[in-house]
Amino acid sequence: MTGPGARARAPRGTSGTMVGVSTSWSSPDPRRVVTGTAFGQPYERVEQVPPPWRSDAVAAALTVAITVLAGAPVGLLWGSMVPRAEAVLAGDRYLQADPSSDAYIAGDGYFLAACLVAGVVTGLLAWRLARAHGPAVVCGLAVGGLAAALVMMRVGEAVGRDALVDAVMARQDRIDLGAQLGAVTTIAAWPAAALIVYVLVTWLAGRRSDRSDRADPTDGAGGAGRLSSG
Repeated sequence: MTGPGARARAPRGTSGTMVGVSTSWSSPDPRRVVTGTAFGQPYERVEQVPPPWRSDAVAAALTVAITVLAGAPVGLLWGSMVPRAEAVLAGDRYLQADPSSDAYIAGDGYFLAACLVAGVVTGLLAWRLARAHGPAVVCGLAVGGLAAALVMMRVGEAVGRDALVDAVMARQDRIDLGAQLGAVTTIAAWPAAALIVYVLVTWLAGRRSDRSDRADPTDGAGGAGRLSSG
């Protein structure tokens, strides 16, 4: 409907967009284009804009805090799932029912597996959410992963401790011993897995970016020409 009093209607676009303008939010691009002249020829180069040191410190602190907080639930899971050795009452003390039991070895294996999985997850999350802070996040993963593994060990070993104390005080004939980490060096698995995953994903992302740049080096110029022609 047209006429002097008719209201102009804007053309419809796709969902989430206006014509020529995107209404979807995206994070700021932490890159800048540097231009100059070399050997008499102009050039353009995309550089990463380093974040200020305060934001790096905040990112490192948040990485440590979040990683350490993850240690408690993982420790509860480990302490609940680990196989338990049995002890029998012999006179006035308890002795292990089966000296050849591999419950403690299995417990160390469970702990190692949980640390590896948790390290992979925290490394991926750190790269996905805070990769712009680079070395600060790497330090946060190293410190936070080690502290989280220690928290995981303490929390896991405390699971069922009250019930064990009550059973000993009641002098029950057979009791289930609590979880106990024998190979303490396995706590290094968490930060090691997180750092390996972070570095590996960063390397793969860099290779993919280099390949895309080599495949179409004039994409920016072509896109600008298409916009101007349209």
